[in-house]
Amino acid sequence: MKIGFITEGAKGGMESQIYAYVSLQLCTTLQIIGTIPLGERNKVLNSSSEDIRKLIELGCDSVFVIWDRMPKWSGSDKCEDHINILTRNLTAAGIEIGRIKMCCIDEEMESWMIVDGRGVTDYFRNKINVQVPKFEDNKKPAEQAHPKNRIWNHVGRKKYNPYLDNFGIIKCLPNFDLASRWNPSFREFRGFVDEICPD
Repeated sequence: MKIGFITEGAKGGMESQIYAYVSLQLCTTLQIIGTIPLGERNKVLNSSSEDIRKLIELGCDSVFVIWDRMPKWSGSDKCEDHINILTRNLTAAGIEIGRIKMCCIDEEMESWMIVDGRGVTDYFRNKINVQVPKFEDNKKPAEQAHPKNRIWNHVGRKKYNPYLDNFGIIKCLPNFDLASRWNPSFREFRGFVDEICPD
């Protein structure tokens, strides 16, 4: 099964690599055709049709479109509204909606990352070679809110750079079972992967 990704973030940024990495951890037989980061959420929702078409023309059976619900910036902060906007735009562009996996992350990608505290704990103990306190699991949605601030408050603002450190934290997670259990948006993402995984 060949897949591609439309994401937020900058070209060459770690965010776009993380989703491909996580997908392959969940299903090793997937083939990643490409990832196209479009910057801000507004572009993902309103200006992604042609990039999705390119990925399909390159052979993608499914295209994952992924964005953070927060921060709000402008417009609605509700996933349902975001999905309606994206669906309307893709339908108008003639994109086959059945091939698109729409993933609205609640709240941000880092929310997936902090559910299981082992990733943050292991990464920073190895990176800065200091026995930082254990970063606890975050089971409830309220505990997963403002995830960057939670990491900064734990390790110090100067020691955590989301653009440089997030991929390393993700790689320190032994699995994604706790994220699947306690974060509904990750559980939905995993469900999309399971649907198309040939294993």
